[in-house]
Amino acid sequence: MWGAGPHLQDVIRAVLVDPHNASQDKFELVMEFRNDVDSVIASVLPAGGGPDLVYGSGPAFVRPFAAAGHLASMEPYAEKYGWRDRILKPIYESGTVDGDLYALPNSLNTMGVFYNKVLFEENGWQIPTTFAELEAIMDDALDQGLYASVTGNKGWRPVNENYTKMFLTHWAGPQVTYDAITGAILWTDDAIAGAMQKSAEWFQADYLAG
Repeated sequence: MWGAGPHLQDVIRAVLVDPHNASQDKFELVMEFRNDVDSVIASVLPAGGGPDLVYGSGPAFVRPFAAAGHLASMEPYAEKYGWRDRILKPIYESGTVDGDLYALPNSLNTMGVFYNKVLFEENGWQIPTTFAELEAIMDDALDQGLYASVTGNKGWRPVNENYTKMFLTHWAGPQVTYDAITGAILWTDDAIAGAMQKSAEWFQADYLAG
């Protein structure tokens, strides 16, 4: 599983691992926490190894593994336990490949940008509605010796990917991102390249926590 911080690891063990193992003696659940889980899984599955339950950081990890025959279809279990009726359709279908279920989500993330209300009032900043307005505020913050933005990634470095998602969905746009995911356009499309260029500009401008 992903490299959760120590306090989250303790919680997961307390509410999931320990109760499961205490409930029976036929199967032992062992959970490892690794920041590099995605690259590790991508290495061990083609070699015929890996855990019984495979973790991947999102639906995009499912298709190539399923297409290569490294994952078992969960359709029999979905039918037996009525998962299709119990799980919201978009969430359920995110784990399907060619109509068969290969993965189930263990969480749903909603990205958001929060701002310091006191600092906005002190500086007379208005809530930005465009990238240009946001960048102007960040420039002002940097001029004052403040961070333009901050994101915590201690214990889970792939949080850096959240920035990539933000630029894809808000700069390139959700339709362009969807088209790339579904193969309608290439990932080298001008709109996507422009979004990645904008993310590079933010990094070079010290907008991303210096």
